[in-house]
Amino acid sequence: MIPVCIYQNNHGLGLCGRPVCRITVVSKTTVAWRGLHELAERLQATGEAPGVCKAHEDRAEANS
Repeated sequence: MIPVCIYQNNHGLGLCGRPVCRITVVSKTTVAWRGLHELAERLQATGEAPGVCKAHEDRAEANS
C-alpha cells in the first residue's frame, strides 16, 4: 500500500510532510469514519491507503 495524506490537496493547511501514518477514528458511527472508510475503499483499486502526514497531524486530531 502507498500511504496518501488525506489533506495533500488542501494547500491552505501547508505542505504535506512524510511520513504518512494511519489515522484512527474514535467512533465508527460518525460521518468522519464513514467518509474515511469510503475513501479507503475507492483507493484500494490504486493500491493507495488514506492517512495523515506529520504536517497535518493537528488538523486530523481536531477532526476526530
